[in-house]
Amino acid sequence: MFNLRNASILALIVLFSTICLFPMDLSADHDNWFVHGLSAQTMARADYYHPEVRAGGYGGIWNTSEFVVKYYVTIKASVWLGHGQKRFSIWSPDPQSQKGTLQPGTWWDENDDWWMSFYHTFTYDMEGREGDFTAVGEGKLELTFDLNGNGGFGDEGDDSQTLSSTAELQFEIE
Repeated sequence: MFNLRNASILALIVLFSTICLFPMDLSADHDNWFVHGLSAQTMARADYYHPEVRAGGYGGIWNTSEFVVKYYVTIKASVWLGHGQKRFSIWSPDPQSQKGTLQPGTWWDENDDWWMSFYHTFTYDMEGREGDFTAVGEGKLELTFDLNGNGGFGDEGDDSQTLSSTAELQFEIE
C-alpha cells in the first residue's frame, strides 16, 4: 500500500543513491557455497570515491558438518597504474593469521563467534595522482575436508574445494 510513510522512505532511498552511489565507481563479486554440511562465502570489492580507492575481500566459514575442515583464506588488494602496467601498491594480511581448522559440528570458535569470517579492506589515498588506474580486490577460500576421519587432510577419500571472488575496477583521474 502506498502511503506517506512509504513515499518518504522511497524519497530517502533515491536521495541517498543520488548523493552517495552515483558519483562512486564500484565493482563487487561474491560467491556462496554449501558442501558436505559446511557453508562458505567469499566476496571481493573495489571502489573509487575521490580521493580514495578501496579494495579487499572477505571469506567466511560456518561448519555444521561432521568433518574436520582445514581452511586457508587469502585476501589481497592492489592498485595498478594503467591496465596492469605498473603496480604501485599492494596489501595482504599476514598469511599465518589466515589459516586453521574447524572441528566437526562446530558452532562456536575460540572467540565465541559461530561464523568464522575474515574481512580486510585496503584504502589508498589517490590525491595528486593522474591517469588511468585499475584497482583489484580478491577473496579466496581453500578448504580441505577430512572425509575419512584420519586427520591426514588430502589423503585418498578426502575432498578439497576452492571458492574465490575477484573485483576489478578501472577508473581515470584527470
